[in-house]
Amino acid sequence: MNGSGAVEDLDGFLHAAIHDIRGPLGQVRALTVLLDRQHKASLSADGQELCSLIETASRRALEVVESIHAYALVLDKPEFEAADLNAIVDAARFSMQRAIDDNAAMITRENLPSLRADRAKLLLLFQELFRNALKFRGEAPPRVHCSCSPNQGGSVLFLVVDNGVGIAGKQAEAVFKPLKRLHGADREGAGMGLAICRRIVEMHGGKIWLESRTDGGADFRFTFWQND
Repeated sequence: MNGSGAVEDLDGFLHAAIHDIRGPLGQVRALTVLLDRQHKASLSADGQELCSLIETASRRALEVVESIHAYALVLDKPEFEAADLNAIVDAARFSMQRAIDDNAAMITRENLPSLRADRAKLLLLFQELFRNALKFRGEAPPRVHCSCSPNQGGSVLFLVVDNGVGIAGKQAEAVFKPLKRLHGADREGAGMGLAICRRIVEMHGGKIWLESRTDGGADFRFTFWQND
Protein backbone atom coordinates (compact mmCIF):
# COMPACT_ATOMS: atom_id res chain seq x y z
CA MET A 1 0.00 0.00 0.00
CA ASN A 2 1.35 3.42 -0.91
CA GLY A 3 1.76 6.23 1.61
CA SER A 4 -1.32 8.10 0.40
CA GLY A 5 -3.54 5.04 0.86
CA ALA A 6 -2.18 4.45 4.36
CA VAL A 7 -2.93 8.04 5.34
CA GLU A 8 -6.46 7.77 3.95
CA ASP A 9 -7.05 4.52 5.86
CA LEU A 10 -5.78 6.07 9.08
CA ASP A 11 -7.90 9.17 8.52
CA GLY A 12 -11.01 7.06 7.96
CA PHE A 13 -10.30 4.96 11.05
CA LEU A 14 -9.76 8.08 13.16
CA HIS A 15 -13.04 9.69 12.11
CA ALA A 16 -14.95 6.43 12.69
CA ALA A 17 -13.35 5.90 16.10
CA ILE A 18 -14.13 9.45 17.19
CA HIS A 19 -17.76 9.00 16.12
CA ASP A 20 -18.09 5.72 18.03
CA ILE A 21 -16.49 7.11 21.19
CA ARG A 22 -18.35 10.42 21.21
CA GLY A 23 -21.80 8.81 21.44
CA PRO A 24 -21.29 6.62 24.53
CA LEU A 25 -19.41 9.37 26.36
CA GLY A 26 -22.22 11.81 25.71
CA GLN A 27 -24.74 9.26 26.99
CA VAL A 28 -22.73 8.67 30.18
CA ARG A 29 -22.65 12.38 30.88
CA ALA A 30 -26.35 12.91 30.09
CA LEU A 31 -27.47 9.93 32.18
CA THR A 32 -25.33 11.03 35.13
CA VAL A 33 -26.84 14.51 35.03
CA LEU A 34 -30.33 12.97 34.78
CA LEU A 35 -29.65 10.64 37.71
CA ASP A 36 -28.48 13.50 39.88
CA ARG A 37 -31.41 15.72 38.87
CA GLN A 38 -34.22 13.17 39.34
CA HIS A 39 -32.89 11.20 42.31
CA LYS A 40 -30.82 13.75 44.17
CA ALA A 41 -33.04 13.60 47.25
CA SER A 42 -32.54 9.85 47.59
CA LEU A 43 -28.79 9.93 46.99
CA SER A 44 -26.37 10.13 49.87
CA ALA A 45 -23.76 12.86 49.99
CA ASP A 46 -21.23 10.33 48.68
CA GLY A 47 -23.57 9.37 45.87
CA GLN A 48 -24.06 13.00 44.85
CA GLU A 49 -20.32 13.53 44.87
CA LEU A 50 -19.78 10.44 42.71
CA CYS A 51 -22.33 11.74 40.20
CA SER A 52 -20.48 15.03 40.09
CA LEU A 53 -17.14 13.28 39.57
CA ILE A 54 -18.54 11.08 36.77
CA GLU A 55 -20.08 14.09 35.03
CA THR A 56 -16.83 16.05 35.26
CA ALA A 57 -14.73 13.13 34.02
CA SER A 58 -17.05 12.41 31.08
CA ARG A 59 -17.14 16.11 30.14
CA ARG A 60 -13.34 16.24 30.15
CA ALA A 61 -13.18 13.07 28.05
CA LEU A 62 -15.61 14.59 25.55
CA GLU A 63 -13.42 17.70 25.35
CA VAL A 64 -10.44 15.52 24.48
CA VAL A 65 -12.41 13.61 21.83
CA GLU A 66 -13.73 16.82 20.25
CA SER A 67 -10.24 18.32 20.24
CA ILE A 68 -8.79 15.23 18.56
CA HIS A 69 -11.60 15.46 16.01
CA ALA A 70 -10.71 19.09 15.30
CA TYR A 71 -7.07 18.12 14.89
CA ALA A 72 -8.03 15.29 12.53
CA LEU A 73 -10.02 17.72 10.38
CA VAL A 74 -6.97 19.97 10.15
CA LEU A 75 -5.02 17.05 8.68
CA ASP A 76 -7.27 17.13 5.62
CA LYS A 77 -5.51 18.40 2.50
CA PRO A 78 -5.67 22.23 2.37
CA GLU A 79 -7.54 23.99 -0.42
CA PHE A 80 -5.51 27.02 -1.48
CA GLU A 81 -7.25 30.15 -2.75
CA ALA A 82 -7.04 33.91 -2.36
CA ALA A 83 -7.50 34.70 1.33
CA ASP A 84 -7.99 38.21 2.73
CA LEU A 85 -6.50 38.12 6.24
CA ASN A 86 -8.48 41.20 7.26
CA ALA A 87 -11.76 39.42 6.49
CA ILE A 88 -10.57 36.22 8.17
CA VAL A 89 -9.54 37.95 11.42
CA ASP A 90 -12.81 39.89 11.46
CA ALA A 91 -14.77 36.66 10.93
CA ALA A 92 -12.86 34.93 13.74
CA ARG A 93 -13.58 37.85 16.05
CA PHE A 94 -17.26 37.89 15.10
CA SER A 95 -17.63 34.14 15.70
CA MET A 96 -16.33 34.60 19.25
CA GLN A 97 -18.29 37.73 20.11
CA ARG A 98 -20.12 36.19 23.05
CA ALA A 99 -16.87 35.03 24.70
CA ILE A 100 -15.30 38.42 23.95
CA ASP A 101 -18.20 40.21 25.63
CA ASP A 102 -18.21 37.81 28.61
CA ASN A 103 -14.53 38.60 29.22
CA ALA A 104 -14.80 42.34 28.48
CA ALA A 105 -12.08 41.62 25.92
CA MET A 106 -10.89 43.66 22.97
CA ILE A 107 -9.38 42.18 19.81
CA THR A 108 -7.85 44.61 17.33
CA ARG A 109 -5.84 44.35 14.13
CA GLU A 110 -3.75 46.38 11.77
CA ASN A 111 -4.17 46.19 8.00
CA LEU A 112 -3.23 42.67 6.94
CA PRO A 113 -2.30 41.28 3.50
CA SER A 114 -3.96 38.71 1.27
CA LEU A 115 -2.37 35.28 0.87
CA ARG A 116 -2.96 32.17 -1.15
CA ALA A 117 -4.10 29.88 1.61
CA ASP A 118 -6.87 27.67 2.96
CA ARG A 119 -9.35 30.21 4.30
CA ALA A 120 -11.22 27.78 6.56
CA LYS A 121 -8.00 26.65 8.21
CA LEU A 122 -6.74 30.22 8.69
CA LEU A 123 -10.08 31.08 10.30
CA LEU A 124 -9.56 28.19 12.73
CA LEU A 125 -5.97 29.36 13.37
CA PHE A 126 -7.07 32.80 14.53
CA GLN A 127 -10.03 31.42 16.47
CA GLU A 128 -7.70 29.14 18.43
CA LEU A 129 -5.22 31.95 19.13
CA PHE A 130 -8.02 34.25 20.32
CA ARG A 131 -9.56 31.45 22.39
CA ASN A 132 -6.16 30.82 23.98
CA ALA A 133 -5.84 34.50 24.93
CA LEU A 134 -9.26 34.51 26.58
CA LYS A 135 -8.69 31.19 28.35
CA PHE A 136 -5.33 32.24 29.82
CA ARG A 137 -6.25 35.79 30.67
CA GLY A 138 -4.75 37.75 33.51
CA GLU A 139 -6.58 39.96 35.98
CA ALA A 140 -6.98 42.81 33.48
CA PRO A 141 -9.55 42.54 30.67
CA PRO A 142 -7.99 40.61 27.75
CA ARG A 143 -6.41 42.66 24.99
CA VAL A 144 -5.32 40.96 21.76
CA HIS A 145 -3.69 42.69 18.80
CA CYS A 146 -2.87 41.27 15.36
CA SER A 147 -0.19 42.78 13.14
CA CYS A 148 2.36 41.79 10.51
CA SER A 149 5.60 42.94 8.95
CA PRO A 150 7.84 41.87 6.03
CA ASN A 151 10.17 39.01 6.86
CA GLN A 152 13.26 37.46 5.30
CA GLY A 153 13.01 35.78 1.91
CA GLY A 154 9.70 37.35 0.92
CA SER A 155 7.64 35.87 3.74
CA VAL A 156 5.41 37.79 6.15
CA LEU A 157 5.78 37.68 9.93
CA PHE A 158 2.47 37.79 11.80
CA LEU A 159 2.11 38.66 15.47
CA VAL A 160 -0.84 37.91 17.75
CA VAL A 161 -0.05 39.61 21.05
CA ASP A 162 -2.06 39.25 24.26
CA ASN A 163 -1.84 40.52 27.84
CA GLY A 164 -2.60 37.21 29.54
CA VAL A 165 -0.68 35.19 32.08
CA GLY A 166 2.12 34.35 29.64
CA ILE A 167 4.25 31.25 29.92
CA ALA A 168 7.75 30.46 31.07
CA GLY A 169 10.35 30.46 28.34
CA LYS A 170 11.33 26.84 28.94
CA GLN A 171 7.74 25.80 28.23
CA ALA A 172 7.35 27.87 25.06
CA GLU A 173 7.84 24.82 22.83
CA ALA A 174 5.81 22.39 24.92
CA VAL A 175 2.55 24.35 24.48
CA PHE A 176 2.40 23.28 20.82
CA LYS A 177 2.42 19.56 21.61
CA PRO A 178 -0.94 17.73 21.29
CA LEU A 179 -2.81 17.18 24.58
CA LYS A 180 -0.22 19.19 26.50
CA ARG A 181 -1.86 21.13 29.35
CA LEU A 182 0.58 23.24 31.34
CA HIS A 183 -1.90 25.03 33.57
CA GLY A 184 -3.60 22.02 35.16
CA ALA A 185 -7.25 21.07 35.42
CA ASP A 186 -8.31 24.53 36.63
CA ARG A 187 -8.29 25.73 33.01
CA GLU A 188 -10.82 24.37 30.51
CA GLY A 189 -9.77 22.71 27.29
CA ALA A 190 -7.90 19.59 26.24
CA GLY A 191 -4.56 21.07 25.22
CA MET A 192 -5.04 20.72 21.46
CA GLY A 193 -5.62 24.33 20.38
CA LEU A 194 -2.01 25.36 19.85
CA ALA A 195 -1.14 21.98 18.30
CA ILE A 196 -3.86 22.73 15.75
CA CYS A 197 -2.33 26.18 15.17
CA ARG A 198 1.10 24.68 14.50
CA ARG A 199 -0.30 22.12 12.09
CA ILE A 200 -2.14 24.80 10.11
CA VAL A 201 0.90 27.07 9.87
CA GLU A 202 3.21 24.22 8.88
CA MET A 203 0.91 22.95 6.15
CA HIS A 204 1.16 26.45 4.66
CA GLY A 205 4.95 26.22 4.66
CA GLY A 206 5.48 28.49 7.66
CA LYS A 207 6.49 28.13 11.29
CA ILE A 208 5.00 29.33 14.57
CA TRP A 209 6.57 30.01 17.93
CA LEU A 210 5.86 31.75 21.21
CA GLU A 211 7.74 34.51 22.95
CA SER A 212 6.75 35.52 26.48
CA ARG A 213 7.30 39.02 27.76
CA THR A 214 8.68 40.00 31.15
CA ASP A 215 5.68 42.27 31.67
CA GLY A 216 3.25 39.37 31.17
CA GLY A 217 1.35 38.17 28.16
CA ALA A 218 2.50 36.21 25.15
CA ASP A 219 3.57 37.01 21.60
CA PHE A 220 2.58 34.33 19.11
CA ARG A 221 4.63 34.73 15.95
CA PHE A 222 4.17 32.84 12.70
CA THR A 223 5.28 33.18 9.10
CA PHE A 224 3.48 32.79 5.80
CA TRP A 225 4.66 33.35 2.27
CA GLN A 226 3.40 36.48 0.55
CA ASN A 227 1.63 35.80 -2.74
CA ASP A 228 1.05 38.26 -5.54
